[in-house]
Amino acid sequence: MADRTDAPLETGTQNPAEMGEWSEVFPLPNAAIHAHLLPNGKVLFWGRRDLPSGTLDDQFCTPHVWDPATGASVPTPQPKRKDETTFNLFCAGHSTLPDGKLLVVGGHFKDGMGVDQASLYDFETNKWTPLPVMNNGRWYPTVVTLADGRALVLSGSFANGDGENTQNNNIPQIWEGTGWRTLAAFPGDGPPNASPIELFPCVHVAPDGRVFMSGPAARSWFLDTEGAGNWTALAGPGGIRDNARRDYARQ
Repeated sequence: MADRTDAPLETGTQNPAEMGEWSEVFPLPNAAIHAHLLPNGKVLFWGRRDLPSGTLDDQFCTPHVWDPATGASVPTPQPKRKDETTFNLFCAGHSTLPDGKLLVVGGHFKDGMGVDQASLYDFETNKWTPLPVMNNGRWYPTVVTLADGRALVLSGSFANGDGENTQNNNIPQIWEGTGWRTLAAFPGDGPPNASPIELFPCVHVAPDGRVFMSGPAARSWFLDTEGAGNWTALAGPGGIRDNARRDYARQ
């Protein structure tokens, strides 16, 4: 093995436009816990609460749009339900749709308890539009845009009838542009629903159109989103990664 050296690696002249570069530290009006690159090159972001003096369970949220060209951040309207009440987008899931709008699902009621609201953000009009509610709350869900432009929503914990945390929403749903279509519940290993689907499951759209769930559980799954939806566990040694979980791994 070669001797270790702390000398910087010489790679020749690098063009920042090609290789990137770090900027100076700059302030933002809120912690960018959630951030999403918009089609116009700006960044939509939001945090857990608007102000440090707020509570950890604020039921409102003010996202901002940051412009990297000017460094300016501009607040968006607060997302609202159809009845005009506000809710918090913290711990939601989000994915860009083919028309450039951002689908944001779920959010924060209390830790481990999500809301059932979903919204669309239009970067061209700086407008939030509430969608029909989902089948239940979703806190830490995953959203993935499918090859045909629809969007699949998976997982997310919620409050049960006693106001306690329930892990997790095992019933996937697909946003089809005008409403939600419900798919078969995640079966888990063993008896039906014995093992709930993980929070923030890592999913990828496969070449055949199915959705591949690679983690964080050790066993991998395929979901066929056609019809009622069909889950297939990857069998044998190839279906389980040496019994190793992949907690907090991302797509």
